[in-house]
Amino acid sequence: MALDMMSNCMSVLEKQKLFPGNWELKEVTCNGQAVKISWVPKAWGWVVHLNQIEPRADIALDGNSATLIIAIAPMAPGQEDTLLTERERVFDMRATAQRLGLKLAITHSTPPPAPVLPGQTPATPVEKPRWKAFQWKLEELSLPLAAISELEDIGMRIQQINAVWQAGKFIWTIEGVQYVQS
Repeated sequence: MALDMMSNCMSVLEKQKLFPGNWELKEVTCNGQAVKISWVPKAWGWVVHLNQIEPRADIALDGNSATLIIAIAPMAPGQEDTLLTERERVFDMRATAQRLGLKLAITHSTPPPAPVLPGQTPATPVEKPRWKAFQWKLEELSLPLAAISELEDIGMRIQQINAVWQAGKFIWTIEGVQYVQS
């Protein structure tokens, strides 16, 4: 579930030293399997400073960036959900986003089957899937956990969480897929 993944990523972040010495936090990314933290040195940021605070960080050959990748414990397998219709789910997501002032983008991701061209024989009939999916993206978030807890519903999954450190705060982007009835 989307909220479970978001919570797992946030719990890893809460345990990390995000501001090591004279290094500036650049970006945090979570894909459900690992959290990646990236830093760049400040004017007097030496590799020794970073290494003393976070010895697990991999420092680039040129010394101008560093990353730390932390594995996340595997999530419990999903359950069989009774999916909403696309119309119901898109309406609910749009209404929630408008009520909360969230920047939400929705795009279709389930491609239609390839047409049979003249002279071709139709492929073996394939059972029609019981679901279809669309991509969604939330941008410029300040409170990502609150946004996901309000938007989450049956069939919603997060694919990637990204946070950029700007002007003393995180600016979050969350991308995922929403499964709906076919």
